[in-house]
Amino acid sequence: MTPEATPVSRTFRPMKTGALIQVHPRRGVRRRAVDAALDRAVARTAEIEQTFSRFIPSSEICRLNDSTGTWIRVSEDMRVVLEYSLGLFDQSGGLFDPGVLPDLERAGYDASFELLPADRPVRANPGGARPSFGDIEMRHLDVRMPEGLRIDLGGIVKGWTADVLADTLSALGSCLVEMGGDTAVRGAPPDAEGWSIGVQSHSRPNELMAIVQMASGGVATSAPDERRWKMGGGWAHHLIDPRTGEPSQSDLVQVTAFAQSALAAEVWAKTALLSGSVEAARIVEEHTDVELLLVPETGEPVASRGVPFETQESATA
Repeated sequence: MTPEATPVSRTFRPMKTGALIQVHPRRGVRRRAVDAALDRAVARTAEIEQTFSRFIPSSEICRLNDSTGTWIRVSEDMRVVLEYSLGLFDQSGGLFDPGVLPDLERAGYDASFELLPADRPVRANPGGARPSFGDIEMRHLDVRMPEGLRIDLGGIVKGWTADVLADTLSALGSCLVEMGGDTAVRGAPPDAEGWSIGVQSHSRPNELMAIVQMASGGVATSAPDERRWKMGGGWAHHLIDPRTGEPSQSDLVQVTAFAQSALAAEVWAKTALLSGSVEAARIVEEHTDVELLLVPETGEPVASRGVPFETQESATA
């Protein structure tokens, strides 16, 4: 292997989460070109965070939430993510709904996660209909949200960012970008069929339930205990069911999705978890480019037919 082909990795902490980039440069691509590209990727991620973080008062998402009912000019990044989100809102039957931000805040997630107090008081659900995310109007870079709608795009933005960086870095060679658990891969590493991506066991957090082999696409896992906190002595979590306005009570405790992009994997993992095990099976039937690994509250994990992995148990049998 030439020096130019040596894999190059970068770890950093954007969006209050861990991130990893790994590139296997093509022959002839020099190390300094890769380092410069990784520097640009880190800077691009910081730029995206400044646009979409609801915890940065000067961010574009905060300005948008403060301007409901009026037309506002947005950035190209915001336009792209909103268009993806509106399409997936429709495809998911409204289960992917960035408009649950008021419910998320009422459930206790009203500050950056590391700043949440040990226990939160219970807040009553006011009930009633809220403005629909699907009623956002767009004229290219001009957007008008319904009066009173407030949105959080944090989940989908992690997957989208992983895709954006992977698409750019793939010009250098095969690459993997992991952004807070949402992973995008472009091209297999040298002498391999794909990247080996571990799926953590829900019941045994320090162990892997499966190892995924992927050469292209995205992987994401959704689970209530990824971000949870005490509320009124009980537990609350970040996965809000838009049908109830409350943290999900699904019979699934973890869902891993495999799709053509990290963005799609993020959305369908969350949608499947909110749907529950019966409806999650229909997602795979209706969306042939999505595969799911479902972990029910009771019983063994269930994988759709095309899931590209081997369980740890079968691997060692």
